[in-house]
Amino acid sequence: MRLLEGKWALVTGGASGIGRATARLFAEQGAAVGVVDVVGEAAEAVAGEIRAGGGSAISVQADVADEAAVRRAVESVARAFGGLNIIVNNAGIPGGPATTLDQMTLERWDHTMAVNLRAHLLVCQAAFPWLSRAGGAVVNNASSAAVAGFPFTSDYATSKAGVVMLTRQLAAEWGPHGIRVNSVAPGLIDTGFGRARNPGQPRPPDDPESRAQRVRHIPLGRLGEADDVASVILFLASDLARYVTGENILVDGGLLQMFYPAVLR
Repeated sequence: MRLLEGKWALVTGGASGIGRATARLFAEQGAAVGVVDVVGEAAEAVAGEIRAGGGSAISVQADVADEAAVRRAVESVARAFGGLNIIVNNAGIPGGPATTLDQMTLERWDHTMAVNLRAHLLVCQAAFPWLSRAGGAVVNNASSAAVAGFPFTSDYATSKAGVVMLTRQLAAEWGPHGIRVNSVAPGLIDTGFGRARNPGQPRPPDDPESRAQRVRHIPLGRLGEADDVASVILFLASDLARYVTGENILVDGGLLQMFYPAVLR
């Protein structure tokens, strides 16, 4: 039997990168998937790929920083499938250009927190009535920056550290309802999102020399792929992790075992 046979899942930020890889993998493993993204056409393209492959999927356009939009999106997916078992809070933004804390604007700080942290809470709150009916699983996307300082992007790192603590709080409060809550902390992942950040670098992340510099600090010898993270999300969402909750799992190829700040030089 496939790992998510008969499950109903919602994936935010599902139109690209880790979100797209997760939505496709979930469908391959038997789940009906609601692909939620701020770019509606891109979300529908992913849902269409899943349906073309014989899976079940719908798309919903929503800005996860908008409370009303989040409630509509969760309700749409849950009613389309008849319930919700799994939530993957993947949507996020990388922050902005390299900025020291003394130069950080409150506008940028608040926007990053709204998308990267507050949105996770909004989705969970909207999904709770559905998840609590028969139990379920939530997987939040944090970052390796949540557990090691990420120079010049304090808004991003702080928001992701908040995701880790929110995960632990939800796990403690929702465990009695049969809901498991965990997070993943990706390292340097070779996606559009991953290539957009690391703003402390003097050269673009796609520059061959810059890429080689980053890889040198990863014990497994390569940048991560979206599927590497999606596989861990699948594990946490499935019954294979039925006794795992409140955990934050690094998916970084061993990067944090090395000298992390050197990657940013």
